[in-house]
Amino acid sequence: MEKVFTWNEIIKEIMPQGSFGENPSNKNWCSVITFARKFGIGEPISFQKTSYSPAEVGMLKKILAWWEYLGEFSNVEFRDSLMTREMLRCVISSLKSEKPVKIYAVFCPSYATGKGVVGYTGKVGPRTKSSISSMVSFLERSNDLGIKMEGVAYFSDLLLENYEKLQGTDYKKDLESNFREFEDILIQSRFITEVKKLSEIKDLEKEIGERGIEPADLKEDGGKLFECIYKRNIPFYEEELGWGDEEIRQRTKTLIGSYRILGRFFKNLFPDGLMFWTESAYERGLMYNAGLDKENVIPIIYPRK
Repeated sequence: MEKVFTWNEIIKEIMPQGSFGENPSNKNWCSVITFARKFGIGEPISFQKTSYSPAEVGMLKKILAWWEYLGEFSNVEFRDSLMTREMLRCVISSLKSEKPVKIYAVFCPSYATGKGVVGYTGKVGPRTKSSISSMVSFLERSNDLGIKMEGVAYFSDLLLENYEKLQGTDYKKDLESNFREFEDILIQSRFITEVKKLSEIKDLEKEIGERGIEPADLKEDGGKLFECIYKRNIPFYEEELGWGDEEIRQRTKTLIGSYRILGRFFKNLFPDGLMFWTESAYERGLMYNAGLDKENVIPIIYPRK
């Protein structure tokens, strides 16, 4: 039997005091309830009141519990209102269709670091292991909370650093060794359903390749994206790879062009999926959405460091 609630009443109904915090007027919860109604959970009776079936009350309980967890797990500073809306749409769509949310992530190979050093270690490094652990933990907890999720992990053997300098070396052998260990670690989780190389996707291999591409126009936003990514790139490329300023600028252009293509590809492949961030610099996530309509962004989960 359906019941009518205000947003404050429905929160008190499904989140007894102490279950998810002390304050039932939490604006964050109010926004979640509002988005849920927009996406078809509940029948609007008036601006303040909504009619819910028992099944819809159950869905809201799962959504609010997961949203509370997400706020603890992830960095919310990089999640704007459009990304929040799209993230909730994907989760609600999953609950209504009973199909798991696809959580996809791109992992970089492990670089050999140091000034003048070129190539890869051939092993899974500590940063990658930490990101894998974080992703698996997120999948496990989300499923425990009633939000079905499956993980897809991509190993980035395209858009390689120092591409020209790698020629004539055994870098392909190191990448293959790195991938095999990467795959062995990930398949141990029952929530990881696919582990792939980016090069297995022929359209990406053809369009981006190992070299990567540059965008046709870097001034469409007044150059703000380029400056943001360039400045954030400096610590890694200077300190770990020993690059100079011109190399960093050129690499930034290549990253922006290539990530735009990746963004369009992933949005088409996973229209109801969420990206899980694995890189150190959160700002680089902006590049995935640079070529997409602002109303159709890729929702990205940025784990807290």
